[in-house]
Amino acid sequence: MKNGQLEGVLIGIGATKKEVLDKIGTPVKSGNSEYGFTVYYEGFDLQFEDYANSIDEVKDTSKVVLMNAEPKTVGMTGKPEEIKNKLGEPSREFMDDSGDHTFILEYENNGNLLRFTFDSKESPVKYVTLRVQ
Repeated sequence: MKNGQLEGVLIGIGATKKEVLDKIGTPVKSGNSEYGFTVYYEGFDLQFEDYANSIDEVKDTSKVVLMNAEPKTVGMTGKPEEIKNKLGEPSREFMDDSGDHTFILEYENNGNLLRFTFDSKESPVKYVTLRVQ
């Protein structure tokens, strides 16, 4: 994992809309989500800091503040113990009590937060999230 980037995703946190479209092209689909306007590609999605009705409305300078990726896209499959073996001890690990009782490992990395979400302590990674802290 490079600073602000996930392996297998050509774009990092802080990239602008213009850079995203220039590098990866038109998204498969797009729309608003929790943090901002989101563009979906095969295997990952990127969220910008602004909300908008369409990709055209997102400012060219709007930055990526969060990305979600499928584990196989970023080469991070495996159970919590396997992830810890690769990356070391997490900054924190906890059961998410927000309803779905998922298990989470979080790694702080140069002002970004790398989060692995699992269905349980025994199951493989469900998805990987990298976001601005």
